[in-house]
Amino acid sequence: MRTDTQPTIATRLPSGTHKMPSRSWFWPGIGVATIGLAIGLTLGITSYQDSQQEIDTFARTPVPGTVTVQVDEPGQQVIYYEGDEGVGIESLVVSITDPAGVTVAAAP
Repeated sequence: MRTDTQPTIATRLPSGTHKMPSRSWFWPGIGVATIGLAIGLTLGITSYQDSQQEIDTFARTPVPGTVTVQVDEPGQQVIYYEGDEGVGIESLVVSITDPAGVTVAAAP
């Protein structure tokens, strides 16, 4: 047995041993990607529509005006303004009173 030989590096695979991946595996991958994209788009669209429908249920009043809103859960609440872009939020005057008529503090 000879021990002085150097191992050789094969520069070419023997004929018939190199196979391309089967194309049949590409179709399940495309199917999974398509289904994932469809589910993502569906969830995104329905979430957007739900948020728009919730906004439509908010109490509204013309400005100047008053509106009565019942707050069932204590904690931070949001008062928002939508309308003419020429009127900034800093020019609006908002006062909040509790059922006893006492003014409640509001922060901008």
